[in-house]
Amino acid sequence: MAPLCWVASLTRRSAIGRAASRRQYPNHQPLLAHQRCLSRLRGSAFNPRPGQEAALERALIRAMIGAAKADGQIDTREQQRIHEQVKVLGLDTGMQAFATEELERPLDVNDIVAPAVCPETAAEIYAASLLAADRSRAAEKGYLAMLAARVKLDTGLVKHLHANVGHAL
Repeated sequence: MAPLCWVASLTRRSAIGRAASRRQYPNHQPLLAHQRCLSRLRGSAFNPRPGQEAALERALIRAMIGAAKADGQIDTREQQRIHEQVKVLGLDTGMQAFATEELERPLDVNDIVAPAVCPETAAEIYAASLLAADRSRAAEKGYLAMLAARVKLDTGLVKHLHANVGHAL
């Protein structure tokens, strides 16, 4: 199963990050650097230890679904986007079933923000919400602003996530 380090992978893909890396490290080998980065992150909130992944996966699925529900309904396009992300992550059938169950449950923001016990997890939850939110809708924009405040994200980080999640889609 692939690590769920969305924020780190989005940052790694940013044009600014690539340009800075080329200037600072002209002989940089991205795959090797990524492997070293993951080894340093092992056991952190960005790359949980074995046995902790399921809790993070559930939190991120719940965050995506919560963002899609922000306007009071989940349309077909939002459901497809969520199911695509679940497939991209290579989640097992248990997590796929969890996603289906969550789609049927009412929105509970407290359940979404509860796992955000550190800045890394808060950023992951927010990034997952961005993946599913239709940012052209006022209700979902308001939801994202409320979510950023509830998980106590820095304004600069929120702007960074918006810029980079947009490029990842």
